[in-house]
Amino acid sequence: MVQRSIVGIVAALVAVVAGAQLPLQRRNPFNKFSQVVVFGDSLVDNGNGTFLLTNKTWPRDPAYFNGRFSDGLVWTEHLADMLGVPTVVDHAYGSATTNNSRSKGESGYYSNITVPDMWQQVRTYTRNHARLDASALYILSGGSNDMYFGASSGSPQTIAKLAVSSLNKTAQELYRHGARHFVFESLGIVAGTPSARLPGAGENTTLAMQRFAETFNSEMRRLVAHTRRGHATFVDMHKCQRMIIDDPHKYGFKNTTAACLRGAYKDERDAGIQRHLCAHPEEYLFFDIFHPTTHTHQLFARAAADALTKSYAA
Repeated sequence: MVQRSIVGIVAALVAVVAGAQLPLQRRNPFNKFSQVVVFGDSLVDNGNGTFLLTNKTWPRDPAYFNGRFSDGLVWTEHLADMLGVPTVVDHAYGSATTNNSRSKGESGYYSNITVPDMWQQVRTYTRNHARLDASALYILSGGSNDMYFGASSGSPQTIAKLAVSSLNKTAQELYRHGARHFVFESLGIVAGTPSARLPGAGENTTLAMQRFAETFNSEMRRLVAHTRRGHATFVDMHKCQRMIIDDPHKYGFKNTTAACLRGAYKDERDAGIQRHLCAHPEEYLFFDIFHPTTHTHQLFARAAADALTKSYAA
């Protein structure tokens, strides 16, 4: 995920959610999936990506959980547990874009360390596996960083369409090697993270991100609807996140606007914000100015399980 700037607000909100209400935890009734394989950015980086790439220097605050950009497990890990899947293979990197040839994803405190994009993540995986597991669930989580790192390359709408096209190409590469079950995600409420409230967060930037997200979501929905190779599940997080924000106490939150951990990013330090960690992260929607708490990740995972249940029951 983007490490600096308001534009990271979308990346912080990418998560798998769906339906008119957040469902209770349920197991996978189809017993379909042998493992969960993940490609993406910081919302699904389980600590084996950017943290190791940066020699365990980013994320650097000790409040982050074992190299994750959160205070606990990320939603893909929670989802695997809910589905009764014992193995999560995670190739995600914080700050990853869909394609570095158009917009290079960079991480670290100074955002100066290039990370593998999602295409590179998948190509590395397929090179090491002659034939992929057809019973695995392949999650492709990303896209928003394309706008940040490639904002000057075209209009928000054009960048969004190219990002979805890259994700489609990535999925087709997986399919060509044997993958059959896919999850794609929408982007969320672009002005919802604490990063949007930092000094210097411009209205024009927010508007551009909103346009990017609107186009990305409509294009992604169309892509999944027309997928004929394998089984693709589209999950719409905007509606569910809005429900959380509209009724936070229903889901156990007391704060949906501020970050539990403040002062972890250069943008914050440059604005004079000192490091502070809240006493009860489970009461916060956001752990830092970009990323959700593990409590939020749990809710995202429950909704993801529900979306999969509905998708495979159809």
